[in-house]
Amino acid sequence: MIDERKEAQASLYALGALPMEEVREFEQALRTDLELQLLVSELRSTADFMVAAFPQVAPPAALKQSILGAVLGPDMPSAPVIVPPDSFLRGLQNWLPWALAACFAVLCALLLGVGHSIRKQATDFARQLEEKQEQYTELQQQNDVLQSQVNQSATNYSKQVGDLRRDLVQKAEESQKAQRQTAEVQRQLDQRAAEAQQAQRQVNVLQRQLAQSADEIRRLNDELTSPANVDRFKQTVMALLSPTPDGSVRSSGAAMWDIAEQKGVLIVESMAALPATQDYQLWLLGDPKTAGAVSAGIVPVDQQGNARIEFRTGGVLVDAANRFAISIERKLGSPAPLGKIVMARY
Repeated sequence: MIDERKEAQASLYALGALPMEEVREFEQALRTDLELQLLVSELRSTADFMVAAFPQVAPPAALKQSILGAVLGPDMPSAPVIVPPDSFLRGLQNWLPWALAACFAVLCALLLGVGHSIRKQATDFARQLEEKQEQYTELQQQNDVLQSQVNQSATNYSKQVGDLRRDLVQKAEESQKAQRQTAEVQRQLDQRAAEAQQAQRQVNVLQRQLAQSADEIRRLNDELTSPANVDRFKQTVMALLSPTPDGSVRSSGAAMWDIAEQKGVLIVESMAALPATQDYQLWLLGDPKTAGAVSAGIVPVDQQGNARIEFRTGGVLVDAANRFAISIERKLGSPAPLGKIVMARY
């Protein structure tokens, strides 16, 4: 708000009548006070309007010569001065102060009215400014609330994105694990299939060997039952060998001993593989003259555990043996059965 002193200074400043010692102070205040600037502008406009509203009166003709004479001095030629009548001068001196006072009063009234109007406008402007400030504050609060909601939404969104990323990483790890497990299962299936194929090949080999053994047994039976060998059959001991609890359940064999020729034939299949420090050894049992087991030599088997050999007793006469046995002995054999009996016919 503008105080009365500032209003009076503004009125005099607009008319150019403000003392010089107050002009600088007033202009400094005028630079920073928008309301004061508006008041001065309105006062100047009003003063200009009042000047234009007064009637234009021509000055007396003698006035120009009086002014020139006062300026140029008495030596300069001048026009004759016409002195107005005394009655006119006295009348002018009587009403001129009152006219000036009336004009000044009207001017003050106008200025005060204008100042009141300007103050009212300034008050309205201040009230509007305060309302706008309140609206701005409310909008700022709404903006803060919206910003907080946006920040919260962004935080929630970031959290959801993080959770989704963790889920994706977990799913990817689970997928990779499942792929590894599938690959391992497939590898095991392939291994089992290869083992099954290997087992099938072994079964086929065993079936062929069994067929060969059956053919050999039939051939031997045919030879034994022929008329030419009937007498010889009486001099021949034959036996089927079976695995003992210490032997392989898959092994099988047959043995024949010709008493007249003092030699024999041994056929075995699917014997278990032995370490390099051991060998299979064949024994003939049951002859009372030998008083124990008679060695018939080493039984060399192939990689499949099969063997078909002719054997002798190394000069020991055996004519009443009726049993056969195969044991596991040290490398190159033993003079007596010391190891485990794996096949026998008792």
